[in-house]
Amino acid sequence: MDTFRKITSWFQRVSRTYSFFWFALIMLNILLFIPQTIFHPGKVHYFPLPSLHGPRGWFDTFLFFLRRENQDFFRIIAEYLLITTSLFFVIKLKYPKLLRRILLALYLFFFIYQCYDSIMVLIFGESPILYNDLSLLKGAFYLIIDIIFTSRFIMLIGVALLLLFTVSIIFYFFSIVEKGLEKWQSKRSMFYAGAGIWGFVLIMTMWFGFRDFRAVVQWITPKIIKNIKHSFALKNLLQEVERNPVDSTYFAYQHIQLQQKPNIFLIMLESYGKILVERDELKSDYLSLLSQMEDSLQQNGWKMVSNFSQAPIFGGRSWLSMGTLLTGTLIKDEVIYSYFINRTNNYPHLVHFFNLQGYHTYALQPLNRSRPGYTLTSYEKFYQYKTYLNFAELNFDGPAFGFRNIPDQYSLNYAYETYLQNNTSPIFLFFLTVSSHSPWIDLPPYVEDWHLIKEKSEQRLSKEYGDTEKKIKESVLYHFSSGTGLNEYLQHMIYELHMVQDFILKQVPPNSMVIVIGDHQPPITLDPNPSFETPLHIISKDEKFISSFEKFGFKRGLNLDQWKEKSIKHEGFYSLLIHNLTKTYSQLDSLPPYLENGIPLSITQ
Repeated sequence: MDTFRKITSWFQRVSRTYSFFWFALIMLNILLFIPQTIFHPGKVHYFPLPSLHGPRGWFDTFLFFLRRENQDFFRIIAEYLLITTSLFFVIKLKYPKLLRRILLALYLFFFIYQCYDSIMVLIFGESPILYNDLSLLKGAFYLIIDIIFTSRFIMLIGVALLLLFTVSIIFYFFSIVEKGLEKWQSKRSMFYAGAGIWGFVLIMTMWFGFRDFRAVVQWITPKIIKNIKHSFALKNLLQEVERNPVDSTYFAYQHIQLQQKPNIFLIMLESYGKILVERDELKSDYLSLLSQMEDSLQQNGWKMVSNFSQAPIFGGRSWLSMGTLLTGTLIKDEVIYSYFINRTNNYPHLVHFFNLQGYHTYALQPLNRSRPGYTLTSYEKFYQYKTYLNFAELNFDGPAFGFRNIPDQYSLNYAYETYLQNNTSPIFLFFLTVSSHSPWIDLPPYVEDWHLIKEKSEQRLSKEYGDTEKKIKESVLYHFSSGTGLNEYLQHMIYELHMVQDFILKQVPPNSMVIVIGDHQPPITLDPNPSFETPLHIISKDEKFISSFEKFGFKRGLNLDQWKEKSIKHEGFYSLLIHNLTKTYSQLDSLPPYLENGIPLSITQ
């Protein structure tokens, strides 16, 4: 007990010192950078050092201390400096306590916004829009309810306790700063330090501007203003969409009658992005795999063309990319997507087209399952697939992997052999994969015989690590702090492409086409001008059908490295596919036009 009293007494004495005041002052600034440092979706060096061999010598070293790509907390938040400066001047005013509380509330607001902004960038790869994100709150609430009785809830409690502890630290440090400013306000060193820091902030702001996330002086307010502007713009867009007249182009497709009806397998690969040919760390292995894959398919009579397709979103919300692809209209905002599918009936999308052609349409989406507060009713009513193969229909009771339980190799092959193989109608299958979903941890084992996946998975789990380590590897902290990144992502994409190759060679009937497309880029890097392009491959044994894509900028084969032709867009894919299907498999002289930008979105009742 005496030891505890001594430690407490020592700590109280230290907390009243001038040095501890500066420590608290600096820590409050650092805490505002903690969210974007921890939640940065790439590799982070917490104590970065400049390169001594830059192409411009000492200038690059000097510039490193002013602006750098690495996310770290050796920076200054301009708003925090404004708060402390205001605190410095309000101490002697008439209502100091009220004004201090207002400034503390303002600091907490900026801290919460930094957490919100960083988490949304991590999950979706884009700056948040509050009007969009409010529609996700209900889903997040019910997701928490869904995991209450699982091990993931323990992790959630841990995050909540950590946040509570952080807020307590903020209150404590803020009180130290308040008392210090009141006690040492007259010190000249305080005034000179403040003036010097403000001079540095103003010079840096004039040099790099308000919005450069790489600069050592950063502003939060421009991000908030941008969020508010985009929210109001989105609200106006929704009102405009409600007023848009209905474009009849896709309704005219019901008059098309295909004379031949090949099976169509549309596989949307999670996070399959152009980054694979843009980053040197990924390119070599990726192109080597594509070369081997192309050779194997060609030896078995398959022909291929490829291009890039621009997704509507950068790094998350796959359902928006899927909706854009299947409806042939640009849907890049959550609030509009939700409004659209809940209020639109009998929309003439791609699934509707194949239903009219006599196809048996399947949706294979292992992530989909009903849970508290969330049903699939609106989704199923809108898309109208004849058969939905969701989590429950896949009958997988093996070990959980990565983002969700079921390995894609199992899902695709089980769905084909159990539901599709004996169907006498032509088949249209849409498969949105999950094994390459971030975070890229716990890669499923790839096996020659997919029937052995459960057995091999259990053997691998028991051999490689125990339950404790598995929980650590799956934890949020492991993903964020260790910088799971490019190499892990590459291995998951190799897994997915191996799956596609083997499925084509072992399962797909000759009178079929396979379409492989990415839903979006991986949310792995922060880039002020990110690419939204994803690879698109068309694979078939029908030379006439394959060649019909070449005049639209597609190249032969799978390799898109250095390909500079104009890419297509996800919203243009629908009309392009119908155009080439009609050209190849119908007797119509007048072909439906290719609509590069799809058609304007409208809400039909």
